[in-house]
Amino acid sequence: MPASPELPADATTRGTLFDRARAQGLSSELADRVLDEIKRRERKSRNVRRGLGAMALLLGLSLWAVPYFRSTASIQTLAANRQTLMLHDGSRADLNAQTQLTTDFRYGRRLVHLSAGEAFFAVAKDPAHPFLVETAAGTIRVTGTEFNVRLLGKDSVEVTLLEGRVAVESIASDRSHAEVALAPGDQWIVTGGQGRVAQLSASDLEIVTAWRQGRLVFNEMSVADAAARMAHYHGKRIEVAAEVAAIRLGGSCPLDDFSAFLQSLRGTKTIEIVEIPDGSYRLRAPRP
Repeated sequence: MPASPELPADATTRGTLFDRARAQGLSSELADRVLDEIKRRERKSRNVRRGLGAMALLLGLSLWAVPYFRSTASIQTLAANRQTLMLHDGSRADLNAQTQLTTDFRYGRRLVHLSAGEAFFAVAKDPAHPFLVETAAGTIRVTGTEFNVRLLGKDSVEVTLLEGRVAVESIASDRSHAEVALAPGDQWIVTGGQGRVAQLSASDLEIVTAWRQGRLVFNEMSVADAAARMAHYHGKRIEVAAEVAAIRLGGSCPLDDFSAFLQSLRGTKTIEIVEIPDGSYRLRAPRP
């Protein structure tokens, strides 16, 4: 049997290939066999190309996914629970109850987004890669320091610097940006796009971070503020009547002991606590 001649690869339809095979003296049966072999090889070549394409896609996804899952995280603490988190760059974050944050340390980034709650950061020094904490009210930029961040509500944040220096970029109501440099002992509060800086004493700084030791220190804190902090920590609802909201409290109580907090309020003799059937509480002046 004569050797099958090579048929041109650019002939793409079976009819064209068959006509050219017959023109070269091949029988119909042999032409069919040659054409089937060409088609088989073409299918094999396409499958190889598809396989290589799939492998390249899988490799690309792996190169993206491995750093993503290894260097990013999403953390949420529950009511009446605190957590310490060691970050990818060696920094540490202490999270208060009901705190939500995400981290991104891919490709040299040092980025944390705080969307709810309160966190204390002890940042590992790395001048080449600033550590960023993003909030709805602005961004805190540091290279190595210790500071506390507490979200006060929508577009409101409190930043307290204990050590080092930070630059805080706030977002104003008109979406413009302004940067403020903080020194140790400074507390920056922004509400509604308006920011202000106050200098805190050593005792004030201890009060700000007392939650890390599981305590709420009152030290002239208003009933309204104390109730708001305990309600958020325990995931409860506390209504405060206007006649008792401004009363100042002294001493402290364990953050984890909600009953002790209520007892400390009763001890003032100026506050009555009403338990609502839905599980919430109302603080008001005692009724005669």
